[in-house]
Amino acid sequence: VLCQATVEGASVVSHAALLHVVTRPQIRGDKVEFGQVGGGARLECGVFSYGEVDVRWERNGEPVRHDDVTVTEKEFEKNIELSINVLSASDFGDYVCSAENDVGRTYEVFALKIKEESLLSS
Repeated sequence: VLCQATVEGASVVSHAALLHVVTRPQIRGDKVEFGQVGGGARLECGVFSYGEVDVRWERNGEPVRHDDVTVTEKEFEKNIELSINVLSASDFGDYVCSAENDVGRTYEVFALKIKEESLLSS
């Protein structure tokens, strides 16, 4: 973007400027993952946002334990990974990844489903 200033009787001053448009965070990732009881599973929530962003995993309206969550950050991107090393029947269901910045909040539902026996043998 080129920014230009003019004042009557003076020469025009212009400089290149970097413009960041801040919007609500955007979330990406595979919305469905499969696993089996006794196995492990990983849900990954990729969040794109300019500036500070608060990202969290929730299940049934409650935050997921922090020791199950790994965060990696790059410029404008956070990856929030939820790992469950040994799945029990109660671990299957919907998980919510939410992200909030100064502009607003967004969320996506990620499903952890039981891999059917017929799919295991193929």
